[in-house]
Amino acid sequence: MKKNILTIIILALTLMNTIMTALVVFVVVPTSQRTDKLISQVASVIDLELSGDSAPKVDVENIEYYKIEEAKTTNLKDSGDGQDHYGKMDYVSLSINKTSEDYKKLSGILSEQNSAIMDVVDTVISGYTIKDTQDKEKLKNDLVDRLNEYFGSSDFIVGVSLGNIVFQ
Repeated sequence: MKKNILTIIILALTLMNTIMTALVVFVVVPTSQRTDKLISQVASVIDLELSGDSAPKVDVENIEYYKIEEAKTTNLKDSGDGQDHYGKMDYVSLSINKTSEDYKKLSGILSEQNSAIMDVVDTVISGYTIKDTQDKEKLKNDLVDRLNEYFGSSDFIVGVSLGNIVFQ
């Protein structure tokens, strides 16, 4: 009689163990996987914001500068304060990556693209309000991204300098 009761208790504990294992496999594991995925996404976003720049790191000796001597005045996006705001610059200087795969092809046509480059610069700056222009690094990163998009490259232009730029 005692052996039968002991067998029933062992059978009941084994059944409870199987049920608890199934519960862990089907409920806890997927939840922890989703949590891990969310934490990974948040960590990657934070890492992107901390690095801050979209331009690849290039050694100074591998950078060539191309300057467009053209003064430009650009209307800024309406900020809602009832006033017109402008951005004025004396020149645009591009930092070009000499180690880029597209360097040989694009550097030859660069001097023919002055008006198109200035048009891209004008388009990007005109999309900013007077308040947005306070973050000049974001403006420069946007210019680099748009110019690389224009040239069809990801690393041809690594920096933009706007000479004597004033916003009012």
